[in-house]
Amino acid sequence: MNKNNSHEEPNKIRQLQLFPIEFGVKPAFHRFLQSDLGQLWQKIPFDTLAQSIAQSAKKQGSHVPQWGWLDIRGALASQVLKSYYNGLSDNKLLEKLNQCEVYQWFCFMHLRDDEQIKDKDLFCRWRVFLGSHMDLDSLNVVQLQAWKGELEHPHLRLSDATAYEVLIAYPSSVKLLWQSCEWIFESIAKISKHLGVGSLKKQYRRYEDQLPRQRAYDKSRRKTHAQTRNRIGQLLFWLNKGLGLLKPLVVLHQQKSEVEIGFQPLKERFIHRLKTIEKVYSQQKQLFDNPKESVKDRIVSLHQPHIRPIVRGKELKKVEFGSKVNMLRIGGINLIEKFSFDNFNEGTRFEKVCIAYEELTGKCQQCGADQIYATNSNRRFATQNHIATCFKVKGKLPADEDKKKDKIKGIKTIHTIRATHMEGSFGNEKKHYDLLKIKTKTPKTQLAYLFCAILTANAMTLVGREKKGNKQNKQMANKSKPNARAA
Repeated sequence: MNKNNSHEEPNKIRQLQLFPIEFGVKPAFHRFLQSDLGQLWQKIPFDTLAQSIAQSAKKQGSHVPQWGWLDIRGALASQVLKSYYNGLSDNKLLEKLNQCEVYQWFCFMHLRDDEQIKDKDLFCRWRVFLGSHMDLDSLNVVQLQAWKGELEHPHLRLSDATAYEVLIAYPSSVKLLWQSCEWIFESIAKISKHLGVGSLKKQYRRYEDQLPRQRAYDKSRRKTHAQTRNRIGQLLFWLNKGLGLLKPLVVLHQQKSEVEIGFQPLKERFIHRLKTIEKVYSQQKQLFDNPKESVKDRIVSLHQPHIRPIVRGKELKKVEFGSKVNMLRIGGINLIEKFSFDNFNEGTRFEKVCIAYEELTGKCQQCGADQIYATNSNRRFATQNHIATCFKVKGKLPADEDKKKDKIKGIKTIHTIRATHMEGSFGNEKKHYDLLKIKTKTPKTQLAYLFCAILTANAMTLVGREKKGNKQNKQMANKSKPNARAA
């Protein structure tokens, strides 16, 4: 046997023994690390992100759970998987996690052959926990610290606001009032039967005529203003009557639950929905009586009352329904600077965008932002701090032709970078990371889903940049090698 070959086999065995038992025993784990999914797994700082969320939970006095073989790292990794595969459902993810060992490695867990996760609400509960204890500033700091050496041009900052829509039907007053009426009269029938007070159907027997009227209204293609107003008036009448019948039943049910043992009180979800419908009635009544007035915090969805209409003024979508985010882009990664379900003026965030995270990325020297940021106070702040912007110049340009050309060229360059990189990142996140329509339904879960999707997009950007750099280095190395045939 050759001496060189005699030393190869023991070296391979020693290399395998250096890896952890749960991962390193199988050569498939090493292939996983070399795959795109494995590179994404290595790029994201799961440990420090989990520590930040755990510290935030402890400050709030909350217990850090461990459900279904998952810790906080595994919960974050599971949400990253959903975003990476662009809309992977919870059921499909659970099925893959039980069957595929690669998914288990990605989520920092290991199942034996006789073990299975059967909790279908596992990922939903984890999203609620993550969204409840996410401190966006500290999580942004963790990302910048982990990827500090990979940021390109950190002195340049880009900022813009966008809306991430949720999956709801396009709202209208008639739809909202009809859904409220259906829920109210179904609740009246259930609670009256549960209390044993007899049927109250005689008091609202004419309500049965509303179903064919609603169907006829929905089927009509062209709905006149008079038809819509007439329909809203009818539904307001029946909603008011239904609330008048349901409230005494709710009070009676609560009194009976306090006295009788084993009589369960009404669920908190039911009380919350009832309060939401009462607010819907008051808002729609105000709009019906005063059509020209606007209503503050108008409810547009019965199932997601926190959603507000966000007027964006775009050509295709003048109004969007979801959360509004002011995004900060540093070195090629996006950071959530402000997250809100209410509309806000992103122009007031300019100073914070320029100052934020200076200790990690250095002083901001250039900032690209939309024209809505170009207020007088923001211009003064940029001038005092020597920050070049892409705002249109107010007043006269420099008399020197060279300085004038340099000024115009600098403005156009920053504007082009902002328009391509910032707008392109929004389209990339929405199209490829399942943010076109967010399917989760509560504010906490929507925040967790949005953060994990943007985290995945950032990590994949850096992975792609690293691959491109390695490819270029190989090409340069091949060019520098002497040609063997020529030699």
